[in-house]
Amino acid sequence: MMLGAVVIATLLSVASSEQPVTETVTGAHVCAVEDAIRGHLPAWSKEYCERLAHAYGLTPWPVTMLAISVIESNLRPNAVSRVLRLSDGRRAKDCGLTGVRCVLGSRGRCLNISFTGSNGMALHPTWRDLLIPEVGILLGAEIVRQKRASCGRRWPDCYNGNPSGNNRYGEQIAVLSSAFFGRLVSGGSARVRDIAKRILRSVFRMDVS
Repeated sequence: MMLGAVVIATLLSVASSEQPVTETVTGAHVCAVEDAIRGHLPAWSKEYCERLAHAYGLTPWPVTMLAISVIESNLRPNAVSRVLRLSDGRRAKDCGLTGVRCVLGSRGRCLNISFTGSNGMALHPTWRDLLIPEVGILLGAEIVRQKRASCGRRWPDCYNGNPSGNNRYGEQIAVLSSAFFGRLVSGGSARVRDIAKRILRSVFRMDVS
């Protein structure tokens, strides 16, 4: 957890420089969404939901980051994709709540992610570090910040690694963000629309089909 603490502290210093937060995610939000999506599994404790809500609140875009977590991992902090073979021959995994990509080096280190330690040396988290909920959320938010700067309004598609936009990633975020507050909007993939309807039925007792 020592390296995880370094990662969190570094990302917090970046997040605090962004514009003030104008949206809110509460522990009740997180628990309700988790129950609607993963109802067949043991429910999270109120304390754990508050822990995640606090982490989302440390980012400039709490609702957006919660939506990305649902899309990328089905709100599973320990989500890990199969090993991916990149075009340059390197191997990678998409890890954690927000599906952060880790290009694998020795001992599972993420070659594409580095932070400066107290001794000035570059530290590379492992893919397991990305499973720490706070690390996954804050690192995902840092990627959003970078993509907003480089891609502008098309940042959702850049986040998803598909700048062409044919997977309608921005629409998927909008559908889920609206569902979190009891609104059903069109767009997104069939999977995301189904999740949104489950949230609306479970949390808001809305009759949607």
